[in-house]
Amino acid sequence: GFGAVSLGDTGIDLKALAAEIHSCYSLVHVTLADCSLEGFLGGQQLACLLYKTPNLQRLDVHSNNNLGSTGMLALSSALSALRRPLKLTGMTLEDTGLEGEEGGDSAGILLHQIPFLTSLNISNNLLLPAGLQALVKTMPDTTCISRLDACNIGLPCKLGLQEADFFRLLLEKCPGLKLVESEGHTFDGPPQFNEILSRMELIRTPGEVHDQIELLDISQLVLDHPLVATDFKRLTGLSLQQLQKLRSFNLNSLNHSFHSLPGNLGGIEGGIVLVKVLDAMSSIEHLSFNASRLGVAWTLGVGQVLIESLRSESGIGRERPDGSQLTIPRIQLTSLKSIDLSECGLHADAGSMLAELLQALPGLRGLSLARNYRLENAGVQAFANRLREEARGHSLVEIDLSCCSLSGEEGKVA
Repeated sequence: GFGAVSLGDTGIDLKALAAEIHSCYSLVHVTLADCSLEGFLGGQQLACLLYKTPNLQRLDVHSNNNLGSTGMLALSSALSALRRPLKLTGMTLEDTGLEGEEGGDSAGILLHQIPFLTSLNISNNLLLPAGLQALVKTMPDTTCISRLDACNIGLPCKLGLQEADFFRLLLEKCPGLKLVESEGHTFDGPPQFNEILSRMELIRTPGEVHDQIELLDISQLVLDHPLVATDFKRLTGLSLQQLQKLRSFNLNSLNHSFHSLPGNLGGIEGGIVLVKVLDAMSSIEHLSFNASRLGVAWTLGVGQVLIESLRSESGIGRERPDGSQLTIPRIQLTSLKSIDLSECGLHADAGSMLAELLQALPGLRGLSLARNYRLENAGVQAFANRLREEARGHSLVEIDLSCCSLSGEEGKVA
C-alpha cells in the first residue's frame, strides 16, 4: 500500500527487487538516488521497475552518475516495447552522467517514451551547448513539459544568438513551459525574444550589467525610502513590472548582484534589501535560495529580518553599529506556496529559525532543505522542537531533508 518509497544510497539490488514485485499499483513516487545504477544494465533495471509499477508518476534517479547515455538508451529501448504509455509526470535525471551531444540526444530520445511528463530535471550534467541543442532537437515536437531544471549544465554565462535559439525551439516544443530554473544567464537576443524569456520566467542574472550601470551602495538601499525602478533593475535584472508578475524566482541571482556592493546578502542590511525586493513580488508562489550559500548569514541576519518583517504589524526599528536606526518594512507573502533552501550551507543553529519562518508563513505547503550537510541531527531536532513550542499552526505537506547528514537513532528520532 506504499505510495512513495525512497531507496536512496541503500546499495539495493534493483534487479532482485523488480523480480520480486509482481505488480505494485499503489506506488506513485520512487526515489533511487545514488543506487549504483550503471549503464546498459541500470537502464534495463529501471525499465523493469517501471513495468511493475504502472501508476508511477514521479521517478528520481539523481546521483547515479554512471548511468550515462548508455543507460538512457537502454531504458528508452525497453520502454518502447510496453503496450501502455507511462504515467510519469516528473523525472529527475540530475547528475546521471549525461555529457555532451550524446547525453542530450539520449535524454531527448527518452522523452518520446514519457508523453505526460510535466517536470524534467537535467541539472549537474555536463551537457554543454551541444548537448542542450541535441536534447531540444531530439525531443518530441510537442510535449507537456511546464518546468525544466537545468542548473550547472555547462552553458556559458552570456548566451549568443545560437544558444538562445535552443530556448526558442524549446518554447515551440513545450507550449506550456512556465519555468526554466537556471543559474542565470544574459542573452544577446532581439527584444521580442527577451520578452518571451520574461514570459517564461527564465531566471536571469544581471551578469555584465554591473559594468554598464553603477550600483548603489547597500547602505543607501536600506534607508527608509522605498526602492525605485532603477534599483530593482540593478539588483535583479528585471523591471518592477516583471517582478510584480513573477510566480517563481531564484534569489541566488540577487546574491550575484550583491557581490558588487560593499555589503552582501548576509546580515541585517542585506536582509532589509531582500525584504524590499520581495515586497515587490506580489504574485510570488515559489521562492528559491538554492545554492546561495547563506550559511551563518541566514541565521544572524537575513532569516531574522525576514521573519520579523512577516510577523510585524508595522515596521520594526533596528539599530546600526554606528547608532543610526533602520526600519524593517512589513511584508505579506500570501501567495507563497514553497521555499527552496537547498544547498544553502545551513548549520545546526539554523533549525529553530527555520521553524519560526514556517510559523510566519502559515500557508506554506512545501519546504526543501536538501543537501544542507551541516544541518545534521541537531538542526533537524531543533526545528522539530521549536515547531512543537509554537502556538500557531502551519500547512506544510512536503519537506525534503535528503542529504542533511541525518544518522543513527538520533537521526531517526529527529
